[in-house]
Amino acid sequence: ERDTTAPLRARITYLGRLVGEVLQTHARPRTFDHVERLRLLTRQRRTAPSEKLDRHIDAVLDQLETDDAVDVIRAFGLYFRVANLAEQLHREYRRRERALSGEEPLRGSIETLEPEAAPGLDRLEISLVFTAHPTEVSRRTTSEKILAVSRLLRELDARTPTPEEAETIEAELRAQ
Repeated sequence: ERDTTAPLRARITYLGRLVGEVLQTHARPRTFDHVERLRLLTRQRRTAPSEKLDRHIDAVLDQLETDDAVDVIRAFGLYFRVANLAEQLHREYRRRERALSGEEPLRGSIETLEPEAAPGLDRLEISLVFTAHPTEVSRRTTSEKILAVSRLLRELDARTPTPEEAETIEAELRAQ
């Protein structure tokens, strides 16, 4: 059976590399080192959990100055945002691939609801909530950046770019 998650893993690795490059060029010098150290430790913990490793991770975190901790949190936040975006785009791609090949939608998707569940959809209420929180401007900017990254990734997926086109898109991804 074909491994349908390989493209997703490759995309997350690619985006992780770009985040690392951005940290190296735009963040404070220590930020990348802190992030890499914690990334390697937490990766080790994921494959071989131990109390000793947990204590080591805690010690590394405890040693961070407040500014460094904020930078590390933001860096991991950025990584998780782009990883989530990669997953979302991968789901879209797989859904489209299934539809084009005539496969049934995945069980549990809205398209596979039993007929008796469909009337309940009419009663769903979705409300938008707007806030006047002081960080709203940064959230809006971040959302716009994520949308731009999404557009660029879709452009990469839409066709096989020439090396020059791929380089241009990657430069724009880094900029975003």
